[in-house]
Amino acid sequence: MIWTELVGRSQMIIDIGANIGVYSLLVQCNNTSATVIATAPVDINHQVLTTNIQKNNYPIRVEKIAISDSEDIKKMFILEKRVKIHDKC
Repeated sequence: MIWTELVGRSQMIIDIGANIGVYSLLVQCNNTSATVIATAPVDINHQVLTTNIQKNNYPIRVEKIAISDSEDIKKMFILEKRVKIHDKC
């Protein structure tokens, strides 16, 4: 799989719009030496993302920012209820 190969040889991965951190956790699980940065600008998503990373004891850096290629106002997707993904791979 191309994704797994790229993740395995990358030194830094930035998960833009990480939401609750599924890809950030998978990346760190598959490449423990990579620096992983996850972004989630919405409060509830950021909280769940941070909790999931802490529960898995990974050194993923979390930034509460939105990243875009424009300065337009964009729609953000917010978790309606808390989702838990605490399982370590």
